[in-house]
Amino acid sequence: MRVGLYTYKKRLFDGRFETWKMPVEILDEHTTTFQVKFLHVHADGRGFGTKSWVKKRSVYVAEGARSLQAKENYSTYLPYKD
Repeated sequence: MRVGLYTYKKRLFDGRFETWKMPVEILDEHTTTFQVKFLHVHADGRGFGTKSWVKKRSVYVAEGARSLQAKENYSTYLPYKD
């Protein structure tokens, strides 16, 4: 089960936007979107457990630290020292 933090904005009556954050479970993934299940109630009234497609850029997924050794094109160059 992959979990992320979904950030979205809701427009207020005076034209400003209010930012909201909600935990989500990621169910499916495409090139630019995630299918997520809400783990909280959405600001527009959608309930807990509702499934929705959202943009990937709106979801923060903490994958943990990544090793520099596994990165491709990693330079092993060390400067010359006497």
